[in-house]
Amino acid sequence: VGNDMETGKTARFNGNTHVCPAHAPALTVIDPVLLIIDTFPDLVDASLTCLAACCEAFVLSKNPPARAYSATGIALVMENLLPLLTRLDSSARDDRKASRQHLACLVHASVITGYILANCEALLGVRLGRLVANQSSATPGQAMAVVLPSILDFFAGDTPDLGRLLLPLYGQEKFSAVPAVQRPALAIQALREVVNTLYQMSTGSVPRTLVDAGMDEPGLAALIQSLPAGIHSEQRSIDIILAHAFDGRCAQQGERRVHEDS
Repeated sequence: VGNDMETGKTARFNGNTHVCPAHAPALTVIDPVLLIIDTFPDLVDASLTCLAACCEAFVLSKNPPARAYSATGIALVMENLLPLLTRLDSSARDDRKASRQHLACLVHASVITGYILANCEALLGVRLGRLVANQSSATPGQAMAVVLPSILDFFAGDTPDLGRLLLPLYGQEKFSAVPAVQRPALAIQALREVVNTLYQMSTGSVPRTLVDAGMDEPGLAALIQSLPAGIHSEQRSIDIILAHAFDGRCAQQGERRVHEDS
């Protein structure tokens, strides 16, 4: 499916990372080779990277074009990832036309991911996810999906856009049927359900929490201590978010835990 670097401004070559706005293309042409289904982990990682980056950008970014792109990326993943995986895991796997259509939509979502990452550099979930992946068994996309609900939960009181996230997640009909006051919680629950379903479909290889990814309490403490200077400035927020993502507790419980341990 790709790894989103194709449309971003970051390029890696011979072990070196090069960042330049000129790397981001003005036009993207999708090679049909990308529509050949590769492996379950690669497909899931690319899709979860898109979902995490787009959801955070949609809710917390002040960049209107990025929010519009994010809404499209979210809808593409939500409408195609689980149906494709279900199709591949069932007797319907021979319906190649439908599978290719789902995969084409996920490739488009991956293209959008590169644009989002190139224009929303401060996404906390993306930065944390990459750090978590370096110290656990989770892939970057899986780690981003694990920390995403706790990030949105933590910042829920600071943004009016969390409830609106339900629209690209579930579509207009479901969005309109839910009272506005219930939309933020339901949006976060929808993201948890995606990860929980992938955990079940992968027989546990897609983690739901940091514990599922092989991280223990000392490992969590080591991760917090190793945070780069740029993220250390958000230390209290990070402590609460990671405490939440560690075992899936609610953000308020995670905050109490930080106070108790301090």
